[in-house]
Amino acid sequence: MPGLGERPVEKGGELTGPNPTDRGKLGTKYHLLVTADGLPLAVAITGANRHDSMLVEPILDSLSPVKGRGRGRPRRRPVKLHADKAYDNKRVRRYLRRRGITARIARIGVDSSERLGRHRWVVERTIS
Repeated sequence: MPGLGERPVEKGGELTGPNPTDRGKLGTKYHLLVTADGLPLAVAITGANRHDSMLVEPILDSLSPVKGRGRGRPRRRPVKLHADKAYDNKRVRRYLRRRGITARIARIGVDSSERLGRHRWVVERTIS
């Protein structure tokens, strides 16, 4: 049950961009895909001005096969994905549905961020 998370970081470099929520200061974000127990599976770094949802496809597409406990081919996709409201849009939900991944994304204006908090803290802990 992987989850996606991001954290703004104040650093310079070619991947930095003006952060629209922080008065245009330069910054970067780490986008991280982790397992339910916090094992990092994929990471991407972008400028703080990139919308979080733009990284769902590249991160999931870059996922290497993960050998499971059973027989057969290694899995190339998670069964379920937990994400916060930043990932709530039709493009992301359509992509996950096409890949056969169950979306557990807080809905903007409907769900409280606290409901997914018990899953999101795993991503925050991994980043820390």
